[in-house]
Amino acid sequence: NRRTGPQPHTMRSASVVLLLSLVAYTLATSGVDVSSAVYENVWSCLKTNGFHYGIIRAFQSTGHPDTTGVHTIYNAWSAMDDVDIYMFPRCCSSPASQVDDMLNYLAQYNIHSPGTKPGTYGMVWLDIEAPSLWSGDKNENVNFISGLISALQAKGQKIGVYSSASQWEPITGGWTGASHLPLWYAHYDDNPSFSDFRGFGGWSHPAMKQFRGDASVCGADVDENWHVSFVAWLLVWGTAPFNLLFFFLFFLFLF
Repeated sequence: NRRTGPQPHTMRSASVVLLLSLVAYTLATSGVDVSSAVYENVWSCLKTNGFHYGIIRAFQSTGHPDTTGVHTIYNAWSAMDDVDIYMFPRCCSSPASQVDDMLNYLAQYNIHSPGTKPGTYGMVWLDIEAPSLWSGDKNENVNFISGLISALQAKGQKIGVYSSASQWEPITGGWTGASHLPLWYAHYDDNPSFSDFRGFGGWSHPAMKQFRGDASVCGADVDENWHVSFVAWLLVWGTAPFNLLFFFLFFLFLF
């Protein structure tokens, strides 16, 4: 007789997808980004409230390093598991000079990447938003962003991009030349997941989401973010061969 119910392999596939999703969610963490001074006691409070990483503004759209950022980096390491920085560049003066200004200012406070805690950070996220602050010439904007990436790469920095479709499209015209970098996107839906993501700029998968903006937590003005670890990213977005290998090794270990 022909079976009319779910086939065993279909049920197994669904179970695998569910397990992958559960593992990825377990490996995901919450964090905050800040653009003002935040002190050690506040970072400790944030950790108690379930936040595990901080992203600190190190360069402002005025074209100058953020003078509070250096102290906040040190303060963040007192409680956070990871600390990144973000750069809000000023279009469209020399991108290399802006990168140098930021890194040199950090170096004055013995902050380097790579480096050792607490005088270090992981990623440099390029903040690409606010079309009104950019040139009306999209090619000029693209060349500027490309220059920032090249200058940071020349300094051995790990780079990511912060943006969203509503910002990236009018600034770059949908340029795909940065899609090899991790994407941190913004969508204020109070939902710490990637279920809402729609590709843009050549990105098909994000690395991090800013899901709540201008929140007041522990007396600090923060934006809340949700990040998936590299291992979880591979489990969810990785290739089928990788996932099959993972489960083969997983079950081999169990049995």
